[in-house]
Amino acid sequence: MAFGETSDIGRRTGMYMTIMSFGALAGPPISGAINTSTGGYKDVGIYAGMSKCRVAYIMAVTYFLPPAGSVVMVAVVIMLCTRYIVLKSLWGRI
Repeated sequence: MAFGETSDIGRRTGMYMTIMSFGALAGPPISGAINTSTGGYKDVGIYAGMSKCRVAYIMAVTYFLPPAGSVVMVAVVIMLCTRYIVLKSLWGRI
C-alpha cells in the first residue's frame, strides 16, 4: 500500500488535524497584531496571501526535493520576507 496500512488512518488523521490546529490557533492573533500596527486590513490580506504562497511553495519543494532541512530554511526566509513586506522591519515587536 502506497499510503500505509489502513489501521493507521485514525492516527494520520489525528496528526493532520493537530498540525492544522496550530495555524488556526496562531492565525487570528497574528492578523490582529498586523491590523493594530498598520491600521487596516490591506496588510492582513497581504500576510494571508503570502502565507498561502508559502504553504504552496513548501508543498512543492517537499514533493520534488526530499531533504527536509532545506525546506525549513526556505520557509523561514519566506516568512522573514513576508514580515518585511508587511511591517517594513525584520526586528522588533509587531
